Amino acid sequence: MKKCYKVKNLFGPYIYNIATNEERDAVESHIKICDKCAKDLRTRQIILKKHRLFCHRTAKFPYKMIDSPKMSIGNWPWKL
Repeated sequence: MKKCYKVKNLFGPYIYNIATNEERDAVESHIKICDKCAKDLRTRQIILKKHRLFCHRTAKFPYKMIDSPKMSIGNWPWKL
């Protein structure tokens, strides 16, 4: 359970491709053995993908969601 908690804290950086190689390896190795965390990660990825598609369709351009310099850990779609 403690391992799940630690790995879930890495989901944000993992999804946004800002995790270190060590963090990425930790997430990938854990989701291979933990179905609950694998499902949670996949759900978050799907939600983010749908959010990006929605924002892309409704936003006035120029619009950058992830590339914004204001994007920080405090602005992620979910709290870790």
